[in-house]
Parts: sequence; structure tokens; C-alpha cells
Amino acid sequence: MQFWEKIRKGTLPLTVSRGVVWDMHQYYCLFNSCRVPELPKDKIYRYFRTEAEGDCPTHITVLCRGNIWRVEMVRNGSLRTPDELHHV
Repeated sequence: MQFWEKIRKGTLPLTVSRGVVWDMHQYYCLFNSCRVPELPKDKIYRYFRTEAEGDCPTHITVLCRGNIWRVEMVRNGSLRTPDELHHV
């Protein structure tokens, strides 16, 4: 989640290799996205936005033993601590 927060706030350091700055756009596809089956091909939806672009989902979905939970990872603008998550 700290990686997500850095991307969201625009504080992730640029990756540079041999003096060439890498395109960081692929990180937008890592979070807040899903694939929906459709014919003739599936469709990918992306909901990620930086803080400058607007709101985006701040929850994770946990699947365990046939149960599904939605867990909010951000409270009052800050990531929840592991101790807070332990007591959810």
C-alpha cells in the first residue's frame, strides 16, 4: 500500500537506466483495475487516479474460504497501520 500511496501522491522516484528515464505509466494499471468478461473480448476497467486527477477507490477486497470482505485502507487521508488492520 505504501507503493500505491507514492504513485497516488506523485512521490515515486523516477526509474533511470543508463541515463534514460523509464515511462512509469504502467503503474497506473497495477492498482484499482479489473477485467470484465465480454464478447468478443474482455474489457479492462481502470479506476486509478493521482491526487491531482481526483478520487479513486481506497479499499481492498479480501477473499478467504468463500467469504468476501471490503477493507478500507485509507482513513482520514492516511494509510491504516498494520496494527489498525489487525483489529478490523
